[in-house]
Amino acid sequence: MRNIVLFIFCTLLPIRSNALPVDSLILNINRASDSLKRNYTEQNQRAFFSLFPSSARRLAFVEDYLSETDNKTNIYDWFETLGNLTAIDDSSYCNKLISLSIGAQLDADAFNYLHSLLHNKLGCQVCNINYTYNGIKANNLLKEVLHQLKGKTDGEAMRFWQFYFSSLWFEEDGHHEDYSHRKELKRILSFSDVDTEMRHIIKIAYKYSSNQVLFTN
Repeated sequence: MRNIVLFIFCTLLPIRSNALPVDSLILNINRASDSLKRNYTEQNQRAFFSLFPSSARRLAFVEDYLSETDNKTNIYDWFETLGNLTAIDDSSYCNKLISLSIGAQLDADAFNYLHSLLHNKLGCQVCNINYTYNGIKANNLLKEVLHQLKGKTDGEAMRFWQFYFSSLWFEEDGHHEDYSHRKELKRILSFSDVDTEMRHIIKIAYKYSSNQVLFTN
């Protein structure tokens, strides 16, 4: 009986860790970030990465909490740190990016930072004019994302690409439409890893997400 109880406890422990109350989660991420700034070790990188939200819903919940409290956390710093992790393998890193992007909606702050990070890591040279990220590394990450999306449902893949290609309809510019990411669309479609079904999904996602976001006050 004691062994059964111990097994259940050990099984539930990771779940409890992932379900930390939002204030505790924020505190732990900030501590992990501070530790990383003091000592940029693989262990500290992995600790920060494991604590960082792994879904759009969780990230939105954290951001809402921060905006409604006097918490001094700068979520931009979190994304800066996430973007500079070097000890995380491509598979885990891309899985995190995909999980955060599925169901995400382009908006100010957190999801704008996520959108920029995603484009930077996957090698978009349209929105990163001063593109310095290693091109080979970016291509490898894009290939890994395409590989992992094959294991998702068509709807999940669609939601990922909808977020990726989301762009603003600039009200202040007289609703000027931005077609600059057509170049990025062609780049992604040119990858040999894009099969016929994924090609269709990407094209539809681009059509119905580009110039479809309007920030409101």
